[in-house]
This record gives sequence, C-alpha cells and structure tokens, in this order.
Amino acid sequence: MRTIPLIGLILALLLSLALGYVLWTWESGEDREFTENMDRIKTLQKLNTHWSLAALQSYSEPLSNFDQMAELLPKIREAKQALLDSELNSDQMPRSLSGVLQAYLSYFDSKEKDIERFKSYYAIVRNSAIYLPQVEHQLIREATQAGLSDLVKEVETIQQEITNFMKQPNSGLAMVLETRINSLLEKESAYPEAVAATLREYAAHVQVLLKYKIPLEKLLARITDSRIDEASLELFSLYQAYENSTQGEISMEQQILMIAIASTGLFLLFSIVMLLDRGTGPGYRR
Repeated sequence: MRTIPLIGLILALLLSLALGYVLWTWESGEDREFTENMDRIKTLQKLNTHWSLAALQSYSEPLSNFDQMAELLPKIREAKQALLDSELNSDQMPRSLSGVLQAYLSYFDSKEKDIERFKSYYAIVRNSAIYLPQVEHQLIREATQAGLSDLVKEVETIQQEITNFMKQPNSGLAMVLETRINSLLEKESAYPEAVAATLREYAAHVQVLLKYKIPLEKLLARITDSRIDEASLELFSLYQAYENSTQGEISMEQQILMIAIASTGLFLLFSIVMLLDRGTGPGYRR
C-alpha cells in the first residue's frame, strides 16, 4: 500500500514549509528591528536639529515664545524611550556599542536641562533689556532736572558700554561695568530720593544683564554645538558595523532549526523513494 509513504510525504512537505517559514520570519524580524533602530537614530538626529534651530529662533526674536521647543520635547522623549526599549539596549549588544548608546542618550538629557535653563535665563535677560532703556531715560531726565550733570555723563557712558556688552559679551567689559555701577551706588545718598530710587532700579537691570548674559551665550553655544551630531554618527556607524559582523553568524537556535529543516528534507526524499519503490517494484500490480 502507498498510504503510509504518501501521508509521510505530505506531512514532511508541510513540516518543511513550516520550518522554512519560521526561519524566514526569524531572520526578517531581526532585519526589521535593525532597520527600525536606524530609523529611530535618524529621527532623533532630525529632532535635535529642529531643537537647536528653535532655540536660535527664540534667541534672535525678542518677542518670540518657547512653544516650538516645548512641542519637540515629547517627540524626543518618545524616540529616546523607543531606543531604550529596543535590542540596541539589551545585554546582547557589545559593551562598546552600549556605552556609545548611553552617552548618546545622556547628551539629550543634558540638552534638555540646558534648554530649560536657557529659557529661564533668556526671559530674565529679555525683561531687563526691554526695561533698561526706559529706566535710563527716566534717570537722565531726573538727573538733568536736579542739575546732576556728572551723573548724566556717567549714565550715558555706562549705557554705551552696555550696548557694546550686549553685542559682544565678555568678562572684561562686565568687570568694568560692575565697577562703574558700584561707584554710582556708593554716591546714591547724595542724590535726591527720586533720583536715587531710579538709580537703584537702573543699576538692578544692569546687574541682571551682567550676571546672566554671558551664561546665556554659553548655554546657547552648548545647545547648538555638534556633540549630538558626532555621537549620532558614531552610534550609527558602530551599530551598522555590528549588524554587518553578525550577518555571517548563525545562532544555536538557528542551527537547530536548519538541522530540523535538513532532516525533514531527508525524510521527504526518503518518502518519495519509498513511494516510487512501491509503485515500480516486483510486487507491483496494475
């Protein structure tokens, strides 16, 4: 009878197809994970560029808000978490690759803190930069009315230096301005109370600019530097190299699966031979 070999042939064929499908799915799943992670790195890189541009835009436009930077933050956090949840952050990865990944993500954490400080510092500097000219005009008017010509000249000199400082902030000019302001404040008791009060308000705005302008510039420089770009390129290259190196390697599970496929193939061949033998041997009858 040919029933048993025929059934074995069908089962072997189905099993071979099933095992082949499992192996194909396994390999395609690994390729898909790699592709998705590379896309996540690219996405983070684009978001980082938009983040930096949003900070520059806020800095260059006195009346701008921080909405664009705020809108980008949830997207960046989501992309970061996706990388943390992926195989790229698993124990299977080489230490060198894991170290680069952690450093890469830490740059985003650091940049997020810098942006929050930037927003606070910028709001403070912008406020004083807006109100200082108004207070200056008031102080000069009151000092002129009080006949304090020396005070008027000193304020005009300070204002010119403040203008230069705001264009090119540096610690040397900041020290000169701090000395001038302190010298004026030491004389405030000799001025009428209205002039002294306006002088204190004027000095307060100048001191705010001297305190926050240089740190603000440093924050902006750090926010827009190339650290994340360089780390992104390094992570991208290392991950690609790791993927290339593992393409020629076969895991133990894959070896077992391939042996099972080969064994099924042999059984399939044996079933065909048995079927043919029963159909053409000496005991065959039509």
